[in-house]
Amino acid sequence: MLPRLHGQEVAACVQASVSHRVGCFLISLIAITGAASFQVVDARQGAPAGEWHDPSPHRVQTVVVEPGVSLEVLDWGGSGPPIVLLAGLGNTAHVFDDFAPKLVESGHVYGITRRGFGASSVPKAGYTADRLGDDVVAVLDALNIARPVLVGHSIGGEELSSIASRHPARVAGLVYLEAAYAYAYYDRVLGDLDVDVAELRRHLVWLIGGASQKPADRLRSSQKLLESFVRASDDENTKRTIAAAQKLERDLPAVDQTLRALPSQADRAAVIREVLELDLPALRRGLAKLQDELRQNPPMPEPDPTSADLASIAAFRAWTLRVEGSAPPESELRQAFSTNRHGAINGYRFQPSVANAIDAGVRRYSAIATPPVLAIYAIPASANEAKDIEAQAAAFERAYPTARVVRLARADHYVFLSNQTEVLVEMTAFLRVLPIDR
Repeated sequence: MLPRLHGQEVAACVQASVSHRVGCFLISLIAITGAASFQVVDARQGAPAGEWHDPSPHRVQTVVVEPGVSLEVLDWGGSGPPIVLLAGLGNTAHVFDDFAPKLVESGHVYGITRRGFGASSVPKAGYTADRLGDDVVAVLDALNIARPVLVGHSIGGEELSSIASRHPARVAGLVYLEAAYAYAYYDRVLGDLDVDVAELRRHLVWLIGGASQKPADRLRSSQKLLESFVRASDDENTKRTIAAAQKLERDLPAVDQTLRALPSQADRAAVIREVLELDLPALRRGLAKLQDELRQNPPMPEPDPTSADLASIAAFRAWTLRVEGSAPPESELRQAFSTNRHGAINGYRFQPSVANAIDAGVRRYSAIATPPVLAIYAIPASANEAKDIEAQAAAFERAYPTARVVRLARADHYVFLSNQTEVLVEMTAFLRVLPIDR
């Protein structure tokens, strides 16, 4: 379980334990950045070479969610209850361009591109889980959508859980498409290194701000070790990651001792208690598990696309289909990559800092409200990875016994692409019985 964006996505197809935040097709993007020096291009700059028009039958509009921040919203139409699609990390709403039209007989279908991606604004801040959830609510308010069915893929699950836990009256139903992982439902027994790291980082920043100089300096030293661990794992360097994890492990008793010595103040006591009783024990378990996994199953190099595979968006999509087993619509790839005047891919429209901010902004959701829920998990062929995913699915079932939990064997993380028929059957049946106004 690698705690950062790039490492965990490379691990997603080859290692036993993954967090399923972003789609595997971004491995292709990572492979490209290793094969060539590409510029980062704003998705709103110029169209790719040649005339091309998105064939998906949607209307595109822009919704302001806070001053200076607007989001792209796609509207595929349809009759019936509102259905709002939320993409995974690194994707835009266009990833649903082929899937969404198949839902219009079940409801009025919308898709939202979150801040930081595609044609939506790319502000410097606002990437915490609850802020991203607030963005969705702001879109619902602007479009006069009262109680939609929220459908989230991958990291979109955290937005579902954020909204359902804080605004349960705004949700008619939740559909987690390979999205009910620890960032959407955190099980204390299983834990999750990504979420535990994010929570400790946040808590340390808050505690340092209110501590006197000596304990603040001590906690800053621990914070530096934590950041070193994050950078090492982000760089996908197995030896450095293990070394950084060991240093962090050795430092945790000092964090414990420092926090126990702090004066007990009401506003600080709850945070200290959470660090001592949850963050540090969970982090110890997660670091030990990570080191075992890296020693037993070090990340394997991913295949790089050739120049022929990069000659056009269509060629790259065909390569992605061969490598990953499924591929996003061409419209989504055009959101992700820029092309030169010959149509060859020469850059990517993806800001790693945005993904890192979202990665750092995850939180523990362990008690969401319980509207009708459908959760679909992709169970891969890898036995080790399947074991971890099955454990998360079982934990979700125990927490929400009324939820419909579906396991799709040998499915891809993009279940709505790789197993579209099964997903549509499950979603159609789920929508048909929802107790909502039609």
